[in-house]
Amino acid sequence: NASSPCGAAPPANAALPPLVPRACERAAMVAAAAIAANKKRQAKAKAKRDALRKQLENDKKEAEGFFNEISTDEGKTIPSDKLADLLQRAIGNDHTVNDDGKAMVLNHLGKKQGSEPPHENLQLPKDDVVEAIGKYRYFLTHADKIERLFAEFDKNHNNILEKAELKRAMQAIEDREHSGTNARVVFGMETRVRVTDEDVDYIMELCDESGDGGIDRAEALPALARWDSLANIHVEQQKSCACAVS
Repeated sequence: NASSPCGAAPPANAALPPLVPRACERAAMVAAAAIAANKKRQAKAKAKRDALRKQLENDKKEAEGFFNEISTDEGKTIPSDKLADLLQRAIGNDHTVNDDGKAMVLNHLGKKQGSEPPHENLQLPKDDVVEAIGKYRYFLTHADKIERLFAEFDKNHNNILEKAELKRAMQAIEDREHSGTNARVVFGMETRVRVTDEDVDYIMELCDESGDGGIDRAEALPALARWDSLANIHVEQQKSCACAVS
């Protein structure tokens, strides 16, 4: 088939133009490289998911251990005035739990019990506390970054990033953190990823656990992590489109 250089094999006695086998060879090499690269990306993504799952499991076991050390009723509850001690043990000595961080976690736990602020003299059950540590641990260790984020983008000061604010925040972080030597690259060329309304809707659906129509401080880090993963997907799609055009 003269119109398909890489199609069916020609008769044995046919003379092939010298470029045909080389074109087929190049195509086969490109295809093999693409398959290998895709397998490598999938393996790295799986390794990240497995590592994250293992880290969360270890974090939970560690939090349960700290809880049991503080509890005086065989690991069932702890008094609310011991929460700060537990949180400090959970995040380690490299960070400090401030009053705002403690109040945020205590408010979350108090609401689960139907308590009103300042949530004093509560007995906090183990499952609720361990779940709260899992939710807030990484906020507590990155509190300064999150506070700067909200100071810049929470324009109406309602303590959540609404859709438009979240979109601006994600775009600003994308532009700041992925430029120059850290730029996202497609076939050797720097590329910019634009945050779309659909991206924001996806992030909100995944990360707005409280259902208040915005991203609060505890939800901000998971939201930014989800955006980074989504941006990587956008870059891979750009590479696929470029391959299809070429």
